[in-house]
Amino acid sequence: MSIREGAWDCPACGRRRTRGPLANCPGCGRPRGPEVRFYLPDDAREVTDQAEIERARRGPDWSCAYCSGDSPADAPFCGHCGAARGDGTARTVQVLPDQPPAPAPVMPAPAAPAPRPKLTRGCTLSCLGLTGAVAVLAVIGWFASRPKPTTLVVTGHTWERRITTEVLETRLGEAWEGEAPVGARVLTTRQEVHHHDREQVGWEWTERTETRRVPSGSERVKTGVRDLGNGYFEDVYEDRPVYRTEEVTRRVREPVHRQVPVLKTRVSYEVESWEKGPEQRASGNSLDARWPDLPAGPGVREAGRTERYTVRFRDSAGRDVLWHPPDESRWRAHPPGRSVPAMVTSLGEITQLDGVEVERP
Repeated sequence: MSIREGAWDCPACGRRRTRGPLANCPGCGRPRGPEVRFYLPDDAREVTDQAEIERARRGPDWSCAYCSGDSPADAPFCGHCGAARGDGTARTVQVLPDQPPAPAPVMPAPAAPAPRPKLTRGCTLSCLGLTGAVAVLAVIGWFASRPKPTTLVVTGHTWERRITTEVLETRLGEAWEGEAPVGARVLTTRQEVHHHDREQVGWEWTERTETRRVPSGSERVKTGVRDLGNGYFEDVYEDRPVYRTEEVTRRVREPVHRQVPVLKTRVSYEVESWEKGPEQRASGNSLDARWPDLPAGPGVREAGRTERYTVRFRDSAGRDVLWHPPDESRWRAHPPGRSVPAMVTSLGEITQLDGVEVERP
């Protein structure tokens, strides 16, 4: 195991990379002290002198309980103040992992704000003109949608009513036995393959090739460095097994299977079901609204109803205005010729009739 010389930094004067074995700072003379930590530079010197190697293996330095100065492991008295070792504390010997410390994260510099475009006189006038046009359009839209009081006269009515129907029809289909719709009448049956079952029919011998890892020796790997506590560091190694991959062929007995078809009854059927039928409509231009007639016969039934009503007005300016009431009763409440106070926008939208807010469709 190789030994290399470490270093330490003086906390008093800031001198860096002082040789690890030196107990005093060459810059200011301050004793090294127990708070100083050794480190191993990337270009640390490897120790080859036998006497220096023996000094490194002698053990960790100890810190004086009185002056906190460091002295060699075999020194009975402090080399700084002369006090006996007594309660002096030996520095810690520890193993450090063989990997460089992670660099401190570098925070990205804040992005400079994007420069604001410089507007020329022509661009300024164009932009102002566009802004003004948008503002004018907004004002026009507000005035157009603003309701104004007026008197409406009923000039006519229209209505439309619809009935959706369903027709009972006979439908043909196929299904597995027991899965036909309720009420279906079976017409024919036959046997078909529903699925296959996997059935074992015997055994057979076959060769199977497998790969496996086999130990083939060992290798010596550096795993870290040991801080010897006296300014020196020792490389730490461990023996790790080395493997090789080899293929092994062996005979194995495996089951043999076959696919066995499973038959099931398939049925053809007919069934009566309600399907979408024709839509019945009725409409008119008077107040005699009625529902359309349903086709005669037992195989037809009603599925749903919809209705739509319209009242036509004429305002004081002679414009035609339409209103679609939500129900028949409100539609009939406005007979022809009736005058109704209302609020109407310039776009012809009625917002109020007889002092009652009108629901929007």
